[in-house]
Amino acid sequence: MSNPRAFSARDRHAEGRKLVRRLDSGKAGSGKIGLSARGRPYFLDGHGDFSISHSRRLVGAAYFRGKVSSPAERGKIGFDVEYIHPKKSRQALADRFFAPEEGEYISAGASEEEKLLRFYRLWVLKESFLKLQGLSVLDLPGLPSFSEAGNLKNKIAGIHFGCFEIRLSSKERYLAAYSLALED
Repeated sequence: MSNPRAFSARDRHAEGRKLVRRLDSGKAGSGKIGLSARGRPYFLDGHGDFSISHSRRLVGAAYFRGKVSSPAERGKIGFDVEYIHPKKSRQALADRFFAPEEGEYISAGASEEEKLLRFYRLWVLKESFLKLQGLSVLDLPGLPSFSEAGNLKNKIAGIHFGCFEIRLSSKERYLAAYSLALED
């Protein structure tokens, strides 16, 4: 993770690429990056995979070292980070993009704070899943549900995922998630 002083989108993108180069330094492979037809970046020689995300002033990257087999989508990683807006309602987004059982998962939160965190957990998990597959936010409604029996799942169709919180200060909090498709 990085906390760049510059805040422009171009600067955050460049900072993300620097993080990937730092994570990849000294590893086998050329380190050259290409873009898929859908705009997903990847290492041209397939020696690993990475995903970059940024929100506000936080930039993060996830890196997977190992052979990537493109057609099977194995050995790939997706990553997302989002600033937690403490007073911004997300109900309209949840109603539009989340499955009914995910809405129930959010509503089951014991407090407004817990409901907010449940929303962001689902959002970053879904975004990381999209990034792993090279999809966009417009594809959110077609994703499988990440909630079952009131709990978050940790695996869907062979893809493992997890979520964690990042606090830069008591007032600046983020949630981040990764999705990892391991080789069979």
